[in-house]
Amino acid sequence: MSSTFRLARGVAVADLSGIHEGYSVEAAPRGHAVFTVNVSAERMRTVFERLASEVSDPGFLVLEVGTHESVEKTLRKSSTDPFHKDVYYLDALSHEGLREILDRHGDLLTHDGGIHFGFGGSGGIDEVYVGPYKILHIYANAPEKYVRALQDLGFVGEPRLKTVWDNFTAEAPGKRMVLTDVKTTIWSLIEELKTQGLYFAERRDA
Repeated sequence: MSSTFRLARGVAVADLSGIHEGYSVEAAPRGHAVFTVNVSAERMRTVFERLASEVSDPGFLVLEVGTHESVEKTLRKSSTDPFHKDVYYLDALSHEGLREILDRHGDLLTHDGGIHFGFGGSGGIDEVYVGPYKILHIYANAPEKYVRALQDLGFVGEPRLKTVWDNFTAEAPGKRMVLTDVKTTIWSLIEELKTQGLYFAERRDA
């Protein structure tokens, strides 16, 4: 358990009061459990890999990045139109294959504010996902294994976990940034993983 909560390098939040490592669980309308987990940045790689090890193998990698500015200009006809994100998948990925990707690119995935990533199982609802502001979510039909894993990692459950979203105001919003001072950017990461089978799946409203 981290005593001081640290943000990813590609994330800026003005107010961290009340933000600490922990988790909460609620039931989704479809009946599966949804975990919300605050993870300090220096532990994200370790925590994600441990939780992903509970996902049924083989699984799939999901990557989500903001649609490129040149494409957005053709999609958004007015300032009120939504922005978009591009969703990519890499199927039939083993735990070993995921670890190899994390060994090469774990720091980028952990710290780049412009990318969301996850690992899911091919059967049922079973996914570990790191979304906006690097808040980790788990979606599971069998939540017990994740409760045990989180407890092993030192996390304590709460009725309702406070996240950075709760501290945002019009005067002090959060900010997510794509890292450019890195050897591998999120765009070159996608091109590299395409050689391993990563494919574009869909474009969604952000």
